[in-house]
Amino acid sequence: MESFIYSLNATLPLFLLIALGYCLQRMSSIKREFAAMCDKFIFSVTLPVTLFMNMYQVDLRAAGLNVGFTLYCFVTTLISILGIWLYARFYLKNLTGEFVQVGYRSSVAILSAAIIENIYGTPRLVPFMVIGSVPLYNFFAILILLLESPAAESLDKRGKIFEAFIKILTNPIIDGLVLGGLFSYLKINLPLALLNTLRQISRITNPLSLIAIGIGFQGLRALNLNLFKLSAKASLIKLVILPLLFVPCAYALGFRGEELLSVLVMFGGPTTFGCYIMARNMGHEGLLTSSVIVLTTLISPVTLTLEIFGLKYFGLI
Repeated sequence: MESFIYSLNATLPLFLLIALGYCLQRMSSIKREFAAMCDKFIFSVTLPVTLFMNMYQVDLRAAGLNVGFTLYCFVTTLISILGIWLYARFYLKNLTGEFVQVGYRSSVAILSAAIIENIYGTPRLVPFMVIGSVPLYNFFAILILLLESPAAESLDKRGKIFEAFIKILTNPIIDGLVLGGLFSYLKINLPLALLNTLRQISRITNPLSLIAIGIGFQGLRALNLNLFKLSAKASLIKLVILPLLFVPCAYALGFRGEELLSVLVMFGGPTTFGCYIMARNMGHEGLLTSSVIVLTTLISPVTLTLEIFGLKYFGLI
């Protein structure tokens, strides 16, 4: 029972904040436009500041860059993307691009970070998890959606792939990580007033992000029943199969505690809402994407709680 309560304390507050956002959307004048503005503000300002502070507060000269964990996140993310893509190419007749993206892409910088913070306080390993996964998330989302687009023949593939690299280099999240790492490694001391301001900004990232997710959530209206079987298959891969594959591998390689939990929430978290925007912008209908977002958001509180319970029960976190 103690392990189960421990698991609930890690996940339930986050999904209650999402539920609060959804209730605000349904019961008040707060509309999805507000969520869109929040998303832009979080992506451009608060999340980069949070990741900057996470890196800034790590003594990189003393602790190193945690190359082993970062490399593990990078390699396993790459394997998961290519594996799902290969499966989709062999077994799906259409919707390959959407299926692949929703099958691998989590919100590691927000929801995953919030779960880790609930358990360990300062999410020490989140910056390294983001470095190892987010650039691949973004690059392959553009590449796969481009190559598997219904209008693929008429699109400028070379231009889009080049655009993917530019977007990664100019991504505020990546910029925040890099700047934070440089300031930490070079031991650049920020003025106390500026440091406290950045801390205040970083503190609003998680609650605002989760409430915004709830406000933007369309509920069962976004669930396409005609695609339910395919949506369920993608959700099973996202929430169950990937964690079952890569958490034991992480354990076998000697990762423990926060490292194991980070791997779990990176692979077992719900599909990020950004997938829908990406799919629509790359010439896809987005019906499968929205369905998987709904399913994984509804089911992940149960699967993540049970998975965290398992790790806690066996004394791994």
